[in-house]
Amino acid sequence: MGPNTGVRCNTSWHFNASLIEDILPEMEKFWPDLLEPSSPKFWNYEWTKHGTCAAKSESLNSEHKYFGKALELYHKFDLNSVLLKNQIVPSEKHYTLEDVEEAITSAYGVKPKIQCVHPGQSALKIEK
Repeated sequence: MGPNTGVRCNTSWHFNASLIEDILPEMEKFWPDLLEPSSPKFWNYEWTKHGTCAAKSESLNSEHKYFGKALELYHKFDLNSVLLKNQIVPSEKHYTLEDVEEAITSAYGVKPKIQCVHPGQSALKIEK
């Protein structure tokens, strides 16, 4: 995700997928839109809502820097391995919110913000 001020920081700074063309295969693999896999709407939303706010920092002041940093952090913190160590894996089994929170808190020392999206609901409607 990214910085969240509750508003879109620069609505005139539109998402342009061609600016991250070289990292698109990695984006599709590690930060996909699970509800609409063939659509760039999710990344557009993330850039407009969070990236344009993060861009106030020189180290994140372009789409490429913002999404590149997100991928770098994904690999650095390796959440999938943390969940796997706690036997939390994609399956038909249900896990409690407490189990997921505890696994993440014990690994990173912070309580995570977890948002769930019903399969029939658009992820873009989560944050107001």
